[in-house]
Amino acid sequence: MPSHEGRDQHRPVSRRVVEAVAAENGADPADLDPLYYSVDPESLDALFGDETRHAGRNGCRVRFRYAGNRVTVSRDGSVSVSATGEAENPEWHSGSSHPSGQPEAPD
Repeated sequence: MPSHEGRDQHRPVSRRVVEAVAAENGADPADLDPLYYSVDPESLDALFGDETRHAGRNGCRVRFRYAGNRVTVSRDGSVSVSATGEAENPEWHSGSSHPSGQPEAPD
């Protein structure tokens, strides 16, 4: 069952991703591989930081794999985590949120 974590003004999204993945797996966040093996944490924080969001420049959603899970960070900064399964959507294999390999445009 996927877990979801809402936007928290006091913690960077990169930290919330690690905590959500750890919770989904019943693990300690310190036991997970570094997030930078999957995505650049500083870039993730920059995309979903308060300054970016309030400036109206953030209309994106980021999807990536981390520690055997599919992670989605939505445009509002909320984090969704689900375990990878056998019947995965092929777009998860492309390394992109779009089957053509191109990033998704904002809605």
